[in-house]
Amino acid sequence: MSISLPNPGNYPWKNLVRDSKNDTWGYPVGECTSFVCWYLNALGIAFRPNWRGQWFGNASTWAAAASAAGVGVDRTPAIASVLNIPPLAAFEDPDGHVAMVVGIASNGTVTVQDYNWGYGYHQHTFSAAQVAETHILHFERLLAPSPTPKPTPTPAPSTPASVPEVVSLSALVLLVGGAVAAGSVLARQHREHPQSVYRGSGVR
Repeated sequence: MSISLPNPGNYPWKNLVRDSKNDTWGYPVGECTSFVCWYLNALGIAFRPNWRGQWFGNASTWAAAASAAGVGVDRTPAIASVLNIPPLAAFEDPDGHVAMVVGIASNGTVTVQDYNWGYGYHQHTFSAAQVAETHILHFERLLAPSPTPKPTPTPAPSTPASVPEVVSLSALVLLVGGAVAAGSVLARQHREHPQSVYRGSGVR
């Protein structure tokens, strides 16, 4: 399934000081949770902190909340899935972290886009070993697949109308000539033997 990814530059609060206000859904602006919430909504998922009756607060709560909400959770990244770093991961703080997966290399390296990995917006990578310490939240599976265009039917070749056979002029001449010759023979026979022409026909 092809997914059109939002432009991170469209995040509405990119120019505000982190935590200076709450975003539309109630997350502090400039935080990783705010950015991912905005991103999911830009994809068409009506996500919010209490989505499907679960509480998606600090990033540390997201894996359990997603699982309870019916979202697949594993360690296999996919484009437009959410990479969730738990608090116990060696490279993250106690609150955890969330980021959007936007690229997957053949060697297992994953490219993500996020906010507050340090400060502000970042696009960076995690190695396959680092990804193995994370949870992958498969929100992308909630997206409707793009409609497959129906193939245009190929019209059946038209059958040419039958063309009546045309008798060639030479054949017609031969046919007419033969009829004339036959008529001459019959006429001559009739003159020479008036009764023989009709013998066997029952006519006297």
